[in-house]
Amino acid sequence: SNVRTPATYDATKALPHLVVFSPAGVKEPSQTEQFTQLTPSATKRGYVVTYVNHFAPNDINVLKDVAKVATQVASKWCIDEKRLYVTGHSDGGSVASIMAAYEFMPVAAVAPSAAGINKQFVDGTKCPSHATPVMVIQSKGDTLFPPPDFGQAPATWWGDCAKCAAMTTVQTNGCVVRGGCSDGVEVQYCETTGAHGKWYGLNEDMLDFFDRFAL
Repeated sequence: SNVRTPATYDATKALPHLVVFSPAGVKEPSQTEQFTQLTPSATKRGYVVTYVNHFAPNDINVLKDVAKVATQVASKWCIDEKRLYVTGHSDGGSVASIMAAYEFMPVAAVAPSAAGINKQFVDGTKCPSHATPVMVIQSKGDTLFPPPDFGQAPATWWGDCAKCAAMTTVQTNGCVVRGGCSDGVEVQYCETTGAHGKWYGLNEDMLDFFDRFAL
């Protein structure tokens, strides 16, 4: 994995940590860094960003091991362990979802993009032990993992798990928000356009979302 720190990094100040999981077909984490363009925005806000190699989302034991990346980074850098956030695209989005749903990592919030997590998967998954803030990003142009079975159905599940109100509001960026959730969390569903293999560019919205939540 590749770790990026703010230019102003100070080893005495605990910083939020963003872990980014890679889509399939990525040989190096630096490719995911180029693909998402998250480094400039995140480090400017004071985040440490870790880009993780590609891992398929179907081997749970491997993913349990991959989850240790957060602890490994925290052993070398000054990290606020109440402010761990995860995202990723395609397989990376699936891995990010699993880390939060199965509680392999103590995430403060998660933003899966173009994840291969569908209604069948969430229907067979028990809710995590605590309400989790989630921003699900899926494209209506995604022919590999099309909504509503992908994206929308998992967002509904996350909202139900967090006991959110049924009522939703729509933000100016088009994201549909469910409020009234347990523990003051929020669940957003952001439906974008574009092909599956495209990063949807909601970086500032995602970081705004992360900024609002801590464990």
